[in-house]
Amino acid sequence: MNHNYPAPREIPPGKILLAECGDPAVTENRAHREVVEEAPPRAGLPGRGSIHGNVRLEWSSPGFEVAGSVMIWANGYWAVWYAMVDGTRHGRRYRPDAEGEAKARAHFRQLTAEQS
Repeated sequence: MNHNYPAPREIPPGKILLAECGDPAVTENRAHREVVEEAPPRAGLPGRGSIHGNVRLEWSSPGFEVAGSVMIWANGYWAVWYAMVDGTRHGRRYRPDAEGEAKARAHFRQLTAEQS
């Protein structure tokens, strides 16, 4: 499947790019997210019982994503996400490059791989 994703934008340090939800620029430049892998937390993981559901490895293209009542620009990322039993989302984002992918995959394996 071939997609046309929005191109990354140069955002100065300390600045963010916001837009209203109904803005046509937002509609044309939404971020595309994909769940790359999903697995239950590994046995013996401290706090495993407080993780509700599976751990996800995700990739996101550059684009606008929801940030409360507005949309915010993100230049893409790799991420590891999981939900706690109280409904809060936890995890970490990594840079959208090969090094970020490697770190995200290592983090995902740390949370989901069986101990040897």
